[in-house]
Amino acid sequence: QEKTRIYRPTLFDVLAHTALNFYTSNENSINRPLNTFEIDDPKILCEAYTSSFLKFSDLKNTSLQAKALGIYQELVAFHFGNPDINPLVMVDIARLLFIHKNAVFTNKDNLLLEVLQNSAENIKHSPLSGLYSYEIAKHYQEIGQAYNPSTSTDHQWKLKQAVDLLDGVIAKFPNTLAEQKCVALKSEIQKPNIQLTTEKYLAKNTAGRI
Repeated sequence: QEKTRIYRPTLFDVLAHTALNFYTSNENSINRPLNTFEIDDPKILCEAYTSSFLKFSDLKNTSLQAKALGIYQELVAFHFGNPDINPLVMVDIARLLFIHKNAVFTNKDNLLLEVLQNSAENIKHSPLSGLYSYEIAKHYQEIGQAYNPSTSTDHQWKLKQAVDLLDGVIAKFPNTLAEQKCVALKSEIQKPNIQLTTEKYLAKNTAGRI
């Protein structure tokens, strides 16, 4: 646990993250209140500093998502301004990914990228900025893997953009957690991948076409 202590340095961190493990679990989503809470406001998907001042009118809602948002906000506020930004960056990234995953507004993908880019720029001289860049590259990977040249040329170069971004982090911040994560993601992206498509229905004693 020594490696994780820098990201959860206090008892409050440990207890808060334990609660988050429960509130953010999909297995607990069946316990929904009558007044369902939804992340439907794009303003919620924002940078750490701004998130500390957000007012959630529905935060008293018993929804697990609402409770999770409240804890994320408390953690960000708790660590904001501390010289050691390790705990802040880690919880901020977790907060952003949680909001993006559960948000119901339409422009959440573009907004996530914008916030990640701004967050990385704000601490560009710190190796921790590479963790934001890693998440951007991961998002590019997801978009690039969905690229289909037969339907659209959009996102044709997203995988290349991801690798270029990862290379930048690897070169700039060697021997860091960001470098380790970026090396692993780059290897995953560049791993040979062959997809085979066969006919869905075949007549008996008929050879299928690939």
